[in-house]
Amino acid sequence: MEVKLSVQEVIHNIFEDYDSQNMQKNHENHSEELGKEGQCLVEPGISRLLYGRSINAGVVYNQESLLWLEAIFRRLASRRGIRRPHYSEIRRHIPVEMFIVLTRTLEKAQSPMFSEPRCYIATNAKGIVVSFTSLESVQLFPALLSKREVLGYLGRKLSSRRKDYITKLLVSPTKDFALAYSFKKGLLIISFYFGEWNAHGFPQHSCEL
Repeated sequence: MEVKLSVQEVIHNIFEDYDSQNMQKNHENHSEELGKEGQCLVEPGISRLLYGRSINAGVVYNQESLLWLEAIFRRLASRRGIRRPHYSEIRRHIPVEMFIVLTRTLEKAQSPMFSEPRCYIATNAKGIVVSFTSLESVQLFPALLSKREVLGYLGRKLSSRRKDYITKLLVSPTKDFALAYSFKKGLLIISFYFGEWNAHGFPQHSCEL
């Protein structure tokens, strides 16, 4: 019988914690190998060394998810578009293998927070889409990747002409938080909706959001 692991256990198994001492040892071993190869490496030697190295996905997404959060925080205070004033997108170029690792982790976690109807994952020949329809799931997702408190990134108080206005991320079954990855372009588009309230607490966004 297959044992179901928690999200934290799955991510711990797949995204191992960063160990600076091990990295230093790897660097020293790598330097020794370079010395054995000679000061001038030919192309086959470089390829062999590159294929012999592994990348810790946990370290990559720890930093990548922080970039996502910082971008969301900036967009919450950006100028509003005319056609879709409370909608925004973030574009990031990442390798397809890295995104596949992320989606497989969500699937293997078998957590209610990352399963239907809170989270949908669809794949076709063109790419992969991860759609979150629950605000709680969206809050938990980057928190696990970045290993930090994320609520401060998902809402903010504005200043200047919109002094004391408040903006917050909105997530619902009709207004999802989506990660759409294109195989052809190697492009990840993170799309989301947000609400805006004036200093008196009245919403400035559509009531349908």
